[in-house]
Order: sequence, then structure tokens, then C-alpha cells
Amino acid sequence: MIVPNKFITYEQSAIAKAPRLLEKLTKPCNITEFYKSNKRSFQSVRDFIYVLDTLYVLNQIKLDESNGEISRVD
Repeated sequence: MIVPNKFITYEQSAIAKAPRLLEKLTKPCNITEFYKSNKRSFQSVRDFIYVLDTLYVLNQIKLDESNGEISRVD
């Protein structure tokens, strides 16, 4: 879930997880490998994608579609 509500706590929301995930993205990384190295922080791959979507919309990450890598926006 992207935002907290009465069923989703702030700690479980994408808004809370986005900065922590962004800190771990220190160099360009394949999305699949990045998920594998961080999957214990997420209940499902869907939750991981919500966080990536949030970071993308906020222009904090970019996707290189040619090789499937994500990186921080400078």
C-alpha cells in the first residue's frame, strides 16, 4: 500500500519504505537483483513495485529500459 490508513501502518506504507530503499540504491542495479537483495523488507513483489513507482513519480529514480536497470537521479 502506498499511503498509511487504518489497516496499513506508516511503517508498512510505501511512503515510509521509499527513503530506506533509495539509500540502498548506491549504484545502477538490475531490478530483479535489487528486489532479491531487499525482499525481506517487503511482504510481496507488489509492495516493492509500489515503492519503485513512488520513487519514480517523485523523480528520485530512473529506469534504463534497454537493460532493466534502475539508478538514482542526480
